[in-house]
Amino acid sequence: MKRVVWFCFVFSFSGWATTFLPIPIARQIKESDAIIQGRYISSIYKKLPSGEIVTEHAFKVYYSQGIKKSVLRSFVNFKVLSPGGEWQEESIKIYGTPKFQKDEKVVLFLAKNDQGYWIQNLSLGKYILKKIGSNEIIVSSVFPYHPQMGQISLEKFYQEVQQIKGISLVEFMPQVNDQQEDLAVASRLPANNNYGINEYEEDLKLNKEKVSRKPSQESREKNISVWWLIIILSLMGGFSSILLKKNER
Repeated sequence: MKRVVWFCFVFSFSGWATTFLPIPIARQIKESDAIIQGRYISSIYKKLPSGEIVTEHAFKVYYSQGIKKSVLRSFVNFKVLSPGGEWQEESIKIYGTPKFQKDEKVVLFLAKNDQGYWIQNLSLGKYILKKIGSNEIIVSSVFPYHPQMGQISLEKFYQEVQQIKGISLVEFMPQVNDQQEDLAVASRLPANNNYGINEYEEDLKLNKEKVSRKPSQESREKNISVWWLIIILSLMGGFSSILLKKNER
């Protein structure tokens, strides 16, 4: 029977609480160890060497601040952690952990420790990237209408990061058509990728192979059918000859 554990207290990082209080964007920028802008891919559960059960999210990173490019060696598989998840017969529920939708474009504030990068302040550290006309804005996933932290234009956000951190987010990967992007990075994907990207590329390749092979397969099937028809007609002709000879006798 699965054991479910509910945590209703402050987690290991300072400020990770179950009751959210608005934090101005400027303060979140200042307190973050890193910031990324990217596209969500998928999530898996895992157990850290420390024994913590966590959820590991994968993102394609387009822009980043505070992370070396050597760390972002696989932008299609950049790992970010959040507390809680399921492991074997144990389920850890943390109220307020961020949720993501497939291909959702986000800006994340990150905190770093020995285990890796974590989403800072749980869902408070997640901003959703939206486009209104020709303008791009980021919207808080917790307080979307708050005057100090609810919404900000992407351009102004970059300016604030520049002012507070001394350097703004730097482009790591140009944003192109998602399908072209996936194809472009397929050769760089690690062999042990756990996020379904390899599977997506394999399906894409298989579909292409099916399309390219279909005419030849149909022609082979037609050739086989013709040969069977010739053999059957030959046999029928042979039996007819034998029957005619017997009738003549």
